[in-house]
Order: sequence, then C-alpha cells, then structure tokens
Amino acid sequence: MAGFVEKRKNVRLRYQTNQNFSMMKKLLPSVLLAMMFVGSQSFAKEFVYQKVIGCGPQKPDFFSSEQMTNAYKFFFIHKASNGDYVIWHDNYQYASFEKHHYHQLYVQNGGYTSTSMQLNEGVERYSLNFTQPDGITRTRIVLFDPVNMTFISRIAGYQPMMGICWNEK
Repeated sequence: MAGFVEKRKNVRLRYQTNQNFSMMKKLLPSVLLAMMFVGSQSFAKEFVYQKVIGCGPQKPDFFSSEQMTNAYKFFFIHKASNGDYVIWHDNYQYASFEKHHYHQLYVQNGGYTSTSMQLNEGVERYSLNFTQPDGITRTRIVLFDPVNMTFISRIAGYQPMMGICWNEK
C-alpha cells in the first residue's frame, strides 16, 4: 500500500509541475510584451522645438527639390526651450541628447550621428559627428553667428562652406 501512495504522490507532483509549466508558457509572452512596452516608453524622449534657424548659400523660397538635391549645403538648427537641439544636415539628424542610428541603405550610408555645441564670444560652434559602422568618425564643424546671421562650415580635407542664416520659426 505504501508503494501505491508514493506512486500517487509522484503522479500528483508531476501533474502540478506540468500545470505550473503550462501556465508559465501562457504568461511568458504577455510578460515579455509588457516589459518591452514599458521599457521602450521609459527611454523614449520627445523632442519639441521652439525655434528653427536655417543656413545655406541663400534663403530658399520654400522647401524645394533643389534643397533636397543640395542638402549638404543646408543646415536647419531646431532648438528646444530646455537647451536641447537637433540639426538637420545632408538628410541626417544630429541630436544633442542622443546618438541617432541610421541603417545602411541603397540611398544612404549607415552609422551613428551625434553633436555637441560650445559658445565662444557669442558664436555657436557645433560639432556634427558621423560614426560609420567600421568605427571611423567624420566631424563637420559649423560656426553660427546669431548676431550677423552667417555661418561657416568645414570638414577636414574639404573646402569650407559659407553662407547666410535666417529664422524659419
């Protein structure tokens, strides 16, 4: 009789273990989905700009196809009230508060963009950094004079670009 009771306990224990495992399998996708949703929400940062300054060889009448083909000649500095900024240049975004990842596409090089800014005698000096997947970083320096509304831009090994700036918003 003792052997029968022992066998019965083992069967009941196996049944409970299977039930617990089955319940865990049902709950696991929901728990993982909830963790991903909550995790992505806690790291997301909404950027709301208050002011936009455009810079280029000349002020365009509107956002034209010429601007898109010559995107490397234009800079749009989006400034938020909290000091954050995003610069759009050559179809890439350079944010002060995060590195931005771009995938390698047929029409666009992949890599990471970031930026930093220093203020020196009223001139804003922006460093636009583009890090390629192989680790090589290319830095473009942009000097923006908010009083005279002019800019100079330079990347090592290339001729500097100069132009005017204007308030977009």
